[in-house]
Amino acid sequence: PDLDIRMADELGIDADFIEAAAYAVLGEACLRSESLATSTRSVRGTRRVAVLGRIIQPPRGRAA
Repeated sequence: PDLDIRMADELGIDADFIEAAAYAVLGEACLRSESLATSTRSVRGTRRVAVLGRIIQPPRGRAA
């Protein structure tokens, strides 16, 4: 109840910039196969943090 929630635009921050920065962080972590802190462990009781997603290359020699 004491939390003041505002839109990013109200603070002078472009929401598109926030989205782009988030994708950059996720992409970098994916390329390095690094785990990001998520709530998955605490919610589901898993034993380890997992990389959420992966890059899969298309098979060689096949047309898309």
